[in-house]
Amino acid sequence: MKKLLLSLFASTLVATSFAQNVELGINSGIMTNMAPSTTNGILGILNETNPFIYAPNVAIKLMNSPKKWQFGLSLEYRQFTYREIILNGNILQGMHLDNLRPLTKDEYHTQIKRPGYVPLKGFINRKFTLNKLELYAGVSAGLGVVIHNKPTSEVNYDNSFNGYAALLGLQTGATYYISKRIGINAELAADYTSFMLHGGDMSYSYSTWAFPTTVGVRYKI
Repeated sequence: MKKLLLSLFASTLVATSFAQNVELGINSGIMTNMAPSTTNGILGILNETNPFIYAPNVAIKLMNSPKKWQFGLSLEYRQFTYREIILNGNILQGMHLDNLRPLTKDEYHTQIKRPGYVPLKGFINRKFTLNKLELYAGVSAGLGVVIHNKPTSEVNYDNSFNGYAALLGLQTGATYYISKRIGINAELAADYTSFMLHGGDMSYSYSTWAFPTTVGVRYKI
């Protein structure tokens, strides 16, 4: 009986300690990404230099923050941007522009694509506390689903490609607590993301670096 009581008491202490360290967070901001690197592409589609257009990034976080560490989950919405070269008709399909004569405007056109992506990330951070200011840096990994893949400039584009994306990343940030429970947060991340898309009997993949910059709030439960 004593062992049972001690076990229940210890479990209560652990649960209470965990609850005291739980934080909720919400961040939003902008993200840009490098030009994607295609590993196996559809014939006739070639990547051009990324235009570095900024796109939205939103994250909802649930984390546990012991004295020196912070770990948790982040559910996010991201929107990648990149430019594609589309070869018109059957002209030079599947051949790389670098090894050919310059194409005329009648032979190709470009379009901006904005695949939406919803990843669930796990992360762990090392914290450094300076009075009300909390600095942190850490690593993350996640997996998500591509929810749309339609370019902005193509009305008749076949929007049948969907798939998944995996990421590995680094993040650093700071939270300043304006009260015992509420803090203001700013975070910068760098994530390597690999997309795997398919539609019908075709599939392709590409990878890119993404750089979300967000601000938000933290609430200690």
